[in-house]
Amino acid sequence: MATLDGDYNSIDPSNVSMWPTALRYGGIAAAILIILGLVMHLSGMVDYAAAAAGETGAVSIIQNIITYAVWIGSVVMAIKFHRDQELGGYISFGRAFGEGFATSLIMGLITAVWTYIFFSFIAGDALEMMMEGALESMSDSEADAAGGILSTMMSPGVMAGMAFGGTIVLGAIISLIAGAVMKKENPNSI
Repeated sequence: MATLDGDYNSIDPSNVSMWPTALRYGGIAAAILIILGLVMHLSGMVDYAAAAAGETGAVSIIQNIITYAVWIGSVVMAIKFHRDQELGGYISFGRAFGEGFATSLIMGLITAVWTYIFFSFIAGDALEMMMEGALESMSDSEADAAGGILSTMMSPGVMAGMAFGGTIVLGAIISLIAGAVMKKENPNSI
């Protein structure tokens, strides 16, 4: 009844799970990013060889901006929803970080699974183009030395693992910043 009566001082954060909100916002963000990537792939806007060679075009820059905007937006909205709707307007830094990180974790898990499916079944030739682009940007001796390592790294499983790892690291950084900005300590808590 505390929520209905507006008595937010009695909400105990340990009784409120952060996972439903993380699932909602992490899932929505992952879906948006998957649709964006699929549309860009199907429209031919992605040059996998150039991307692997380190060449960034306008499309790649725009895709990165959209990706980070969706990511940051989902973390911020998850923390805000959790603070304002589930915790009565107050959230500690640790809880805000936890909500943001959980949202990024869900997003990372979904996108890692999608990355594996994408490179295994939808765009298997993209990995070959990426490997060729990377090898073309190297000298002959560098290409000979990197050939075996590069073929191992350009597998769907490794790409999915790198996507998950990158999401976790950057998710932690985004969550730290968002948690620090969005925390709002309850003045009535002990």
